[in-house]
Amino acid sequence: MRKIYSSLAALLLILTSCVDDLYPGTSGPVKLLGMDADLYTTDTLHEVMLYYSGYDSIEYAGDLTVSIYVNGDLRDETSDCRPYYDKTSDYLKYPALYDLRATFSPGDRVRIVARNEEFRAEAEVEVPPGPSFGRTGYSAGKEVDPVTSAESRYLEYNVEVMDSGEGTDYYTVDVFNKKICIQDDNGNVVENALDRLELDVSGEPLLSASFPSSFDVLSSSSGNSFDNYKYWAFTDNSFTGGSYTLSLRNYDVWSILPRHAMSSTGYVDENGHYVMKCLEYTMRLSAEVRLSRVSRAVYSRYLAKSFENSALSSLVLFDSTHEYPSNVKGGIGMVNVFSSTLREIEIGTFHYDMYNYHQIEEIYGD
Repeated sequence: MRKIYSSLAALLLILTSCVDDLYPGTSGPVKLLGMDADLYTTDTLHEVMLYYSGYDSIEYAGDLTVSIYVNGDLRDETSDCRPYYDKTSDYLKYPALYDLRATFSPGDRVRIVARNEEFRAEAEVEVPPGPSFGRTGYSAGKEVDPVTSAESRYLEYNVEVMDSGEGTDYYTVDVFNKKICIQDDNGNVVENALDRLELDVSGEPLLSASFPSSFDVLSSSSGNSFDNYKYWAFTDNSFTGGSYTLSLRNYDVWSILPRHAMSSTGYVDENGHYVMKCLEYTMRLSAEVRLSRVSRAVYSRYLAKSFENSALSSLVLFDSTHEYPSNVKGGIGMVNVFSSTLREIEIGTFHYDMYNYHQIEEIYGD
């Protein structure tokens, strides 16, 4: 079992959801091999994070051979790795990232093995049953801040989740902004992006009721009240035998615009003169929803991590530690398997140019 101290958890917020599990300090040997991974049935390339955890340090684990097995059959093996890099962090030596290719389905058993002459760690996880979507769609809306009278606009994605009817199930949901931008005059694809959205779920009780408030300044129009956006996990206890529709709002509307626009407004000609140009694009925009069924351990860990990363944790004086489970034999860490289903919500195709932002109104139906 691993212990994470709240002061360290606050520091580790600068890293990704996987990296913020890393910490110095063990209750056993001077050095342990740590392994963390989130594996998705919808992916073919999987990232495994490895590091050496000691009493007061994290060490780079770049000297390992890592293998992935599905139902006992070797699917891929590699000794190539790269460092996780975050220039804002001087506290941790960066963990090593190993890429493995494999496909697996519900009911399969997935095993990750990392080894060298001194260490051997492995984890085996059974892939849970896949989740079921009902209806999906989106709507556009506006609201006025009662204090500032400022108007904000949002897209709300509606995702219906169907209960399997077999006890308590645990889920996570992610939404990605998917856009393809094609230059009108030559047909070149100038942007092809798939970015995870930081949605506002403060108005969605199924995602916000179980998780502590971050105590951020809550303003519906501020565009930054994204409650626990790393940890969108929930159970089906409230809709046993039926379905439930999640409502997920995106206030950060400018994130859907092409990123390349500002750098494409002009050029210097052969005489050294700056020449303005108006580039025009056609943008195909959609939202990709990833609904995943997970184990109870994943849900419980998300709950604990959400608490650790909230301001509420600093107010609890007599509960400064939380134990996270480990499923890694011969080391520490968690290997999770997400049984996922994808659903794309089409928003539309819109014309874009650098000097005309009316496509925002077009998306919102104005």
